[in-house]
Amino acid sequence: MTGVQTCALPICFPVTILRDLYRELIAFRKKSPALTSGEVVWLENNSDSAVLSFLRKAPGEELLVVINLSNRPLLVALPGVDLKKFRQVEFSGNPRKPAGPSPEIPLRGFGWVICKKHTGEG
Repeated sequence: MTGVQTCALPICFPVTILRDLYRELIAFRKKSPALTSGEVVWLENNSDSAVLSFLRKAPGEELLVVINLSNRPLLVALPGVDLKKFRQVEFSGNPRKPAGPSPEIPLRGFGWVICKKHTGEG
């Protein structure tokens, strides 16, 4: 199946990249207390009409999820969220965002990021 592509405008990915990404996301969800049984906290952002942002919280784990639903690159600000306490979770096919003290998250068109902050010991 190498080289086979699925195309649905405006994004085109090789099938293997999507398959690998889905497998990683499913495995991550199964291991994550915040995703399997945590609460959802919706977050305001500076692009509410184009960006979905929320926290998933469980004892010992907190995840920040930010999804750009538009086709344009955006810098997403999340008032009240200390981004320095979060680190991006890496997945294949999703480029790493620049690390640093920036108060904004850069997202490409239709881009997304999951960041993790441990709230407990360990």
